[in-house]
Amino acid sequence: GRILQAADTYDRLSTPLSGKRRSNVEVLHLMRTQYANRLDPSVLQALHSLCPPYPPGSQVKLSDGRTAVVVQVEKDIYQPIVRVMSEDGQSLEDGSVSLKTLGLSVTHVNGLSVDPYLPADQAGVLV
Repeated sequence: GRILQAADTYDRLSTPLSGKRRSNVEVLHLMRTQYANRLDPSVLQALHSLCPPYPPGSQVKLSDGRTAVVVQVEKDIYQPIVRVMSEDGQSLEDGSVSLKTLGLSVTHVNGLSVDPYLPADQAGVLV
């Protein structure tokens, strides 16, 4: 029942009545802040791993201004492995890199600024 409650909340928040789909980072923020007292903490934590804030395939802007595509989610879900886009934005550079290794962070996902939606320990932090 606790898992179903979290799944239902995630589904409802993903597509509100306005019909405009929210990004995962927005939905996870709402669940962590406004709905946390209604959800089992361990289920909510597991949901972050199953529905990461930056799913593979997401286009992200990095703290150094470059654009990249998420290719894999790491244990630290806010520091994914990415492939950086070329200068012309038409192709991906060779090889995947971990943001943690580069000391970079995600500033935007699919054009949305992520700073207001990050957990306190991730907001504005460069590792």
